[in-house]
Amino acid sequence: ADQGKFWEMHDALFANQDRWNAQVTSNPRKVIDPLAASVGVDAQKYATCMTSQANLARIQAGMKAGNERGVGGTPTIFVGNQQVSRVGYDGIKKLVDSIIAANPKAAAPAMAPPAAK
Repeated sequence: ADQGKFWEMHDALFANQDRWNAQVTSNPRKVIDPLAASVGVDAQKYATCMTSQANLARIQAGMKAGNERGVGGTPTIFVGNQQVSRVGYDGIKKLVDSIIAANPKAAAPAMAPPAAK
């Protein structure tokens, strides 16, 4: 994310999770480092970031917040304060729609249509 490549790296990590997870290697960096290069990050900045652990506090804070909410893995989805598991798009939409129906004032205002020319 520090180099503007968050989503590219995110996608590369998830697409290759079977190559770097703890079940297949005790050294995930041997897989992750080339993935970073493949998405176009500056190798020197990346190496410095990883070695210095510059974002470790932010990562640990996110893990702590997840643990406090009962997150057991990724992805985990929350709608409001309710954890949603294995319901797919239709289930999530139904839950969101029910929350909006119960709290209509909390719903975001609809966008106005574009002005006629």
